This record gives sequence, structure tokens and C-alpha cells, in this order.
Amino acid sequence: MRKNLIVLISAALFAGFTVKAQTSAFTELEKPGLVDLTSETEIILHTDKALHRVNPSFWGTNFLYWIDDDASLANGKIVSHLNRANIKLLRYPGGTIADNFHWKSSTLDNINMFPYESGAAETDFDEFMAACRKIGAEPSCVLNTETWFVKKDIAGGAHEAANWLRYCRSKGYKVKYWEIGNETYWHPIMSAEEYADLVNVYADTLKRIDPSVILGINGHWSVDFVGTKERIKTGSYAQMMHLRSNINSREDHRKYEEFVKANTVLPVTTGDAKWWRTLAERCGNNADMIIVHWYFSPNQLPMVTERLMEVRGLFSVMYPDKSFLLNMSEFNVTERSASSHLELTEMIGAMLKAKTDISSFPGSSTGS
Repeated sequence: MRKNLIVLISAALFAGFTVKAQTSAFTELEKPGLVDLTSETEIILHTDKALHRVNPSFWGTNFLYWIDDDASLANGKIVSHLNRANIKLLRYPGGTIADNFHWKSSTLDNINMFPYESGAAETDFDEFMAACRKIGAEPSCVLNTETWFVKKDIAGGAHEAANWLRYCRSKGYKVKYWEIGNETYWHPIMSAEEYADLVNVYADTLKRIDPSVILGINGHWSVDFVGTKERIKTGSYAQMMHLRSNINSREDHRKYEEFVKANTVLPVTTGDAKWWRTLAERCGNNADMIIVHWYFSPNQLPMVTERLMEVRGLFSVMYPDKSFLLNMSEFNVTERSASSHLELTEMIGAMLKAKTDISSFPGSSTGS
């Protein structure tokens, strides 16, 4: 009964029919933003009123290079499961790792930072592309920005990205989606202005090699969000960067993260330098794709569509003649519960209603 109910709700996002359900067994559904099925409920769907075409790449997942590693891929189960799930996009090498990752050697820039695993046993780029071909999935890659900004060598980062793209072309790999950094707004390294200027350097370099590549810029789901660097307490930045530049052990990394947390002003909307507006103004003309991540609680579900449309609307107003893809390259519940699968179903519906083009669930072999 429960499985059928989940299928019913999922189908309600796309198909058209009217259904009445009456039950008292699903008390966990009584949460904000979820349909109450403890009493008779009528769902009416209109097959003649399409919201928008669903991009096949909406059905994607993250391919985590240190989890979906050589040992995990050896028995073929991951590829088999992804095939059966009809996954159409894989994101490499993952999220946070990307800003600590060098694609050519498939190693971390700093082994004392997340994910603390590096070497030949992890999945390199060629192995990732082989998995994409077996599954028939579109590849999407995330470029390292933070490593190079800390080293004060943005040109070096753009050069590394350019070599990656050149390598793809030399091997016949068709990789069109490229995210410039991961969750830059959450990290205290770059301000919105600094990130936007970096985007312009990377974009100029990559577009010279292949003008058709689709470049993504990242930001929070709220248009009122202010970057973490802009909210670091006055007088704390120099010490923070000293800690960041001298991470020689996991303990050093822990101290750095604790310092950042203790010296960041809340709420996240504090200040006038709104992240998305700054990016739209300074680098929007060089971007093709808006990247948003959302780890949500159930009470946020009613606002998802509106918030995503606000972000998209900001770019539409500033660039009325340009179309931007919307990519939710990470999303999940913040806490798992018996009703998480239903909450995720509703999240997917809200994302589609906001005309999200691409999405990636957090991981492929983590049991998610």
C-alpha cells in the first residue's frame, strides 16, 4: 500500500488523473508542506496543461570520486543500479571535494582537507567517463577555484580548467556542463565580487577553447543571501586566512572550520552585498547556468518553487534576451526520517514547477 501511494504521488507530478484516497495509517505525512492523506483527499491533474518539458538531465546524481572508487566499481553493481534507475547525468568529482581536487592526477591539493582520501585507488576522470558511457549519462564537471584563489594564482586555476577541457576534446569526450567552483558562497575565501571576477577569467579562458560549453555559477537559494566572507567579523579575516593557508593536519583543518564558525555573523542575510545580485551584475553575461543547492527541512517545502523562481527571475530581468539553465546540482533532506522519501518526492515536484533543468542527487552508491 505504501509503495503504491508513493508511486501515486510521484506520478501526480507528471501524469493526469483524479484520485481519492482514504486512510488513517500514514500519520507521518502530517507535516507542513505535505499532502494530508489521513482524510479523504482529491488530487486533480490536468494532462492538457504542461508546465514545461522535463530535461532528461534532470534525473542525475553525484559521482563521488572517493566513494564510487575502483573497488566500488569493480563488481559492476553501481553501473547496473544507475542503469536501472535511468540516470541521465553524472556529476564529477562531487561537491566540496572539487575545490581541493586536481583532475589530471586525481589527487587532493591538501590531503588534510575533505575528503581526506587521495590516490590511484580513487576514480580518475577516464574511469568516470567510462561509467558515463556505460550508463548513457551526460557528464558534468566541477572546477577547482578555492585552491587557486588561496595560492593567489587565479590564472593557474583557469589554466588547469582549460587543460581539462582540451583533454576532453583530444579524447572525444563531450562534456558541456562545467560548474565554476562549489558552494563558494558558504566558504569565507571569496567575496561575491572576487568570485565574479574569477568567473570572468575562467569563462574567458574556456570559451576561447570551446564557445559552446555551458558554464555554471553557484549561489544560495535565497536572493537575499550575503556571502560568508562578507559576514566574517571585522578584524578576523587575516587570522582566518593564516589558518586556511597552514592546514598541515586534520586537527588544523578542524581548528580552521571552528574559527570560521565562531567568527561568522548571522543571519545569512546580514549586509547589503547580496550574492546573486552581485554575480548577475559582474559576471552574468559570461554565465549560462545558475547552480543552486538545497538541503531542506519539511517546513521549507512550500517555499521552494517561489525561491527558485526569484533567483531565476533576477537574471531574467537583467538579461531579458538570454536564457539561463537552472541546475540543482545537490539536494536532500537535512535529517532522514520515515517520511524522507515522500518529502523528496515533493521537493522534486517543487523543483520541476520552478522549471529546474538539471539536478543531481547527492550520491550514487551511498545508499541514498
